[in-house]
This record gives sequence, structure tokens and C-alpha cells, in this order.
Amino acid sequence: MLSPCTGDPPTNRLLPRGNEGQPCCWPGKPHSILSRVTAPSLKELAEAAKLSLQVGVLELAVVRRCADRIIETQKEPPEWLIDLALENDKYRAMDLLATVPGEIDRTLVKSLWFAQICRSCQRHALTPRQFADELWRVYLASISDHDTRAELATPYLCYEEFDTKQCQSNDKELVRKWGRGAVESVEEFQNKYAPFADILAEHFPD
Repeated sequence: MLSPCTGDPPTNRLLPRGNEGQPCCWPGKPHSILSRVTAPSLKELAEAAKLSLQVGVLELAVVRRCADRIIETQKEPPEWLIDLALENDKYRAMDLLATVPGEIDRTLVKSLWFAQICRSCQRHALTPRQFADELWRVYLASISDHDTRAELATPYLCYEEFDTKQCQSNDKELVRKWGRGAVESVEEFQNKYAPFADILAEHFPD
């Protein structure tokens, strides 16, 4: 479970703002996916929401409000969308999200999902170490592909405490095998995925 920050706030704040509330340019080169994305498809948003619900970084009430807003814009909303707006069970909602038709860009879906993790950690004002612990919790809860899970685990394994009992040898082997090129720290994770949070904020506002 997420816990509030008990020490100093993270020095690398997510989504810095510029003058008059305008987003600042994110440091470094723009992410290749972000630079070509105008808006994710409904299917891609649904997949990111499903993954976020699964690991507890997105509230079902937020998904329901999003469904309500989409319904208001459609003359004849599909049945799954109406059911989603009324659903009170997280797992049934995940099943409904899985039925959304369409194709997906898996890299974009992963980036949106990881951005939601960033949003959740920012909301709870986690320290960098707490952020890494949260990534580890998501790693343990996730059933995603190996390279995705390795990217979640790597920031945690960067800490000296990675030899604790909760980090088994097979976890470290997964990172060694699949984590090549993955981010290696909390700061890198934030820099890579937090910019996608602006996209999410339009669809899943707090």
C-alpha cells in the first residue's frame, strides 16, 4: 500500500509547471513515443486503465467518471461503456475494459500505465526510496511481459538493500536477462514516463 512521505519531498518533482500554469519543457530529449502521440485511442486508454486498476494505482471511481464523460459525448454509447459507468467491482470493471474493441500500441500503453504510477506516487508525495518500493510492489503484483516487469524492478534493485529476503535470485536474474536498456533509477523512471501524465490527466483527472 502507498504510504505518505515521512521525510523530505522528492527533489525531482513530476510535471514541473512554467509561467501562468503552462507545462515546462521536460529536460532532455523528448520521448520518441510522446513526440508522435496526439491522443491515445479508447482501446489504449482502456488497457492502461485496466493495468492501473489491477495494481492499485488508479481508483475505480476515476474510471467510472471517465466513462460518464465519454457517454455524454456519444449518441448511442456501447453497452460495455454504460456497464462500466455503473460498475462497483474492480475486477468486473477490468473485464469490461478488456472487451473494448480496437488495436493498441503496446509501447504507448506501457508508457501510459507507468505514467499513472508516477501520478499515484506524486499524489502521495513519496520519497525516491518509497517510489522504488512502490515500483517493486507493482512488479510483484503485475502479470505483464518480462521486459516490462524488469523495468519496474530495476530501480528497486539499484538500492543497496536489494539482497533482502523479499528479492529472490530469480527476480535479479529476470532483470539481468530482460532489463537491458531499462531505466536504472527512480529519477530516470520519472523523467521517461512522467511526461505522459499530461495525457492521462485529460482523461483521468484527480
